[in-house]
Amino acid sequence: MSARLLAILFLSVVTVTSLSGQIQQLEGLILDAADQQPLLGANIWNIKEQRGTSSNAEGRFTLNYNQLPIQLEVSYLGYEKQVLTIEEQPDSILTIVLKTDARRLKEVIVRSEVKEEVLSNVEEYTVVRFEIFGDKIVRLDYYDMRTKYQLKVLDLEGNQLNAFSLRDLKGIEDLYRSCRDNPFLMTRDEAIELELDGNELAIVQRIPRKTFEYYIEPCQASSGAYAFYTFEAMNGLAKIFKSYNHQTEESREIRVVSEQQQIYRLFEDIGKMAYGNVVHNLGVKNWVENQTLRRAQAEADFLGKVYYKPDQPTPLFVKGREVLLFNHLEERLEVYSLEGQLRATQNLTYVEDKKWTKEVLQDRTTGQIYVLFDRKGGWGLREIDDYSGQLTDNELMLSETPLDQLVVANGSAYYLKLLPTTGQRILARKRLF
Repeated sequence: MSARLLAILFLSVVTVTSLSGQIQQLEGLILDAADQQPLLGANIWNIKEQRGTSSNAEGRFTLNYNQLPIQLEVSYLGYEKQVLTIEEQPDSILTIVLKTDARRLKEVIVRSEVKEEVLSNVEEYTVVRFEIFGDKIVRLDYYDMRTKYQLKVLDLEGNQLNAFSLRDLKGIEDLYRSCRDNPFLMTRDEAIELELDGNELAIVQRIPRKTFEYYIEPCQASSGAYAFYTFEAMNGLAKIFKSYNHQTEESREIRVVSEQQQIYRLFEDIGKMAYGNVVHNLGVKNWVENQTLRRAQAEADFLGKVYYKPDQPTPLFVKGREVLLFNHLEERLEVYSLEGQLRATQNLTYVEDKKWTKEVLQDRTTGQIYVLFDRKGGWGLREIDDYSGQLTDNELMLSETPLDQLVVANGSAYYLKLLPTTGQRILARKRLF
């Protein structure tokens, strides 16, 4: 481990502890408006300082803050959210009463009767990847050792409009859609940027893979002059979200989301590894896991293993004039302006659902957000109300077989499903609600 990396880690830990400043505390109590009973697990969020806590079994909470005034957002599943401003430190415990939200009492309606439409030929080829650009589908198909790959342009109904042979191109791996809505054909060594003009595809430029991974891949979304990037530090345990204005050439940091406990453990373990000591195993104590840890430590490849990987995804989308950051680590949807100003936060209640696949998708036409669940009867897709952060009441059941890729666009779910008998992947579609 280099001295430079150790210094960076040390500075990060020092920065975290130095930000605490003069901490003050606010004590409160969360009650049900109907029966005055305490609410366990209500979320209390300091909007300005972006820190929060939750109520205990007695409905009580203690929230740290730096200075008044503060704006609190108080929410609980099935109850109406409250936002209140605290100008002065209360003389006694602050009591907050929440009312039941009648809108959230409806049952979930599961829809499985929607007809599945197959948009590829099972007998001739297997679909490697597809992407949707406006009213066109660009699809990468593999035939056999002789024909190899073809790149096809289709309409949204799956009708072929054009096809391009890739027989002489070596090392083909994937098809990629950039945040600026540009198609890229990925090979082992380079990313080939394409231009889709009507039904025609033309090569724009060839970019080395490392350049692509550094400059293009981190971009998650864009709107007008703004592009929004995600950069990772400390093996992905810290994610830095930045915006870039292409007109003014200004860059701004929007948010840093980090898993502090694992960062501290990582920092400690790097020091332990230097002296040959036993490292943390993150609570897994079985013999096989310990043997794996020792091998990883001996091979000096500990950072590349799974023990210091982020537990929750943090996708970012643009919808209209707003940036939606799904901060699953803190179970919170954060809404920003395009300029990077925090406008609102909402609790995300599905994070604890064990059936959630940790996948969140956006309809690239309507901007609507959807969450994918692994249900007993297949894959279930539910829409999120990004105003409240709650799931809507309709759930669309997709294929029962494994999904290799899922894209939501133009009010439909397009997906690659794996055929268990042949191992082929086919492109299918179901129309949404």
